[in-house]
Amino acid sequence: MARIAFFNERLPPDPDPVSAFSYELIRSLADQQHEIRVFTTYRPDQELPPPHPRIQILQPFKNWSWLEIPRVVPILMEFRPEIIHIVEPRAEALHGLTNAMSTLPTLAPLLNNPPIVTSLYDLRSDRLKKYRLLLYASHAVTVSNASQLRVLNEFLPETSRKPTLALLPLPA
Repeated sequence: MARIAFFNERLPPDPDPVSAFSYELIRSLADQQHEIRVFTTYRPDQELPPPHPRIQILQPFKNWSWLEIPRVVPILMEFRPEIIHIVEPRAEALHGLTNAMSTLPTLAPLLNNPPIVTSLYDLRSDRLKKYRLLLYASHAVTVSNASQLRVLNEFLPETSRKPTLALLPLPA
């Protein structure tokens, strides 16, 4: 099965609903025999989700700055992900021009160019400009409802580099 590197700012038991849904996706992929490495934020005394034999949780980021990327590169090169999956930047990972989430796709050539998937669960039109680099570097982008899909289609012009857009509804 596939080796998937997930970049997710927060994990359960954090009360953030995006974290809960994205971790359910991670867990279900691991249950299907995919090997998962989750790169997330380091917080002292942070409680992590229950262990799973096919999920490894790493906490290399303190503030999601691009200056923290060199810490991640050797781990990614050793893991050789077949897919890089970026979960919607929300708090630390959305601030500043030097955020790591926009820089991560530039690592793809070092990793044999795996497809980059970005999942946006709470897409807000006022954040689209901050996602621009990430969106254009992605091969596929998922959103959680039809109105978000419409907003994204309007934001991204029809070009040869436009990612595949897909609707992945949140469970009720």
